[in-house]
Amino acid sequence: MKAPLPISILALLLAIVALIVALTSKPTVSEEEISRQVDFALSRKEKAYVQSMAPKMDRIYQEMLGEKYTKPDPAPETFTELFKPAVQLITELNAQ
Repeated sequence: MKAPLPISILALLLAIVALIVALTSKPTVSEEEISRQVDFALSRKEKAYVQSMAPKMDRIYQEMLGEKYTKPDPAPETFTELFKPAVQLITELNAQ
């Protein structure tokens, strides 16, 4: 059984060639493009999460604030917009 040695050598040579190619090739996508794609994906996920949480948060805000709470006309799309009434409530409580 002399076959394993040549196969091992061939595998090692292919691995070295693959490493050289990987290290010398230029990236096909710039870091700015990757960053933009990640930001887009995160904002899409955030918007989906906020849309699913908005009805629950509306009920909570209605119970906490009563008549002072009005449902936002454009539905919230970010966490900042979703939690704005809670932040305002905490700010008012701290001011008292």
